Amino acid sequence: MHPRPSRSPRRPSGCGRPSTAAPPWRPGSFCDEGWFPVTLPLFTPSVLHTGAAGFGAATAFMSAGAVLGGFMAVRGPRVTTRSLSVSGVLWGALICVAASAPTLPLAPAALVLVGSGSITFDSGAKTLLQVTAAPPTRGRVVSIWSIGWMGGTVVGAPLVGAIAAAAGPRSALLLGGLAAAAVGLVMLALPASRGGHDVAGPGGG
Repeated sequence: MHPRPSRSPRRPSGCGRPSTAAPPWRPGSFCDEGWFPVTLPLFTPSVLHTGAAGFGAATAFMSAGAVLGGFMAVRGPRVTTRSLSVSGVLWGALICVAASAPTLPLAPAALVLVGSGSITFDSGAKTLLQVTAAPPTRGRVVSIWSIGWMGGTVVGAPLVGAIAAAAGPRSALLLGGLAAAAVGLVMLALPASRGGHDVAGPGGG
């Protein structure tokens, strides 16, 4: 009798498929790592007419929103390509609202929501990326994502500075929101969004 050939172990569902979320979402790094560090120091004095204290308050409100967003991400629902796309659209819309805020009392509320959207988007994108990447390449895929996310400042910051110098800080921040929303809308139109992966959220729920 000949020994039966051993079968290769089956991969868990959702593994071994190339991620559809990482490359299209890399423009989101421009909005987060390139836009805000440049636009907020310009936005607060020239648009909101506040000094260093106003900039510190704007940063604090955005950070407070990020903390709230972290708690929301932990307790959030399962992540799909569609839900991540919707998150990108909402985040972009909130950035546009913050850019359109005419006075200081309205801007902090918008910045809280922007900070919250930043964290929920980031955590959802990383969750979907890691779960849908093939296990042997997961570390390399996440490394590429990190390069695109953090390294976006290299390109994003000079670009935002040039836009702010030419059209003003409000226009630069508004363009960042439009870019994030546009990427989300494009992803919603793709077939992967309608039949996207359903994976556990950052909190495992």
